[in-house]
Amino acid sequence: MGRDLPPGGKDSEHPRGLEGKGRMIKVSMEVREGAALSTAIVQAESIREAVSITRERYPGRDVRVIFPIDAEDFFIENPTERTKRGPLADELAQT
Repeated sequence: MGRDLPPGGKDSEHPRGLEGKGRMIKVSMEVREGAALSTAIVQAESIREAVSITRERYPGRDVRVIFPIDAEDFFIENPTERTKRGPLADELAQT
């Protein structure tokens, strides 16, 4: 029987070794506070880091990744693009 291992653990089937190799990604995040729903575009080295950045920026709010992720825009090709705008690419947009 399989063991429940945390993602990124030494024996996990999802090792963290694949994360953070210098490639940046861009994902859309949903931020909810009560009935108010907003979105933000976040740049990070992994989806896990994108969630963490959003939670730090908007403490006490519900945060989740918006699926499906757009495969064409997922990886940031131009390294200067990531430094121009910082980890939260766009301010929250009310939806």
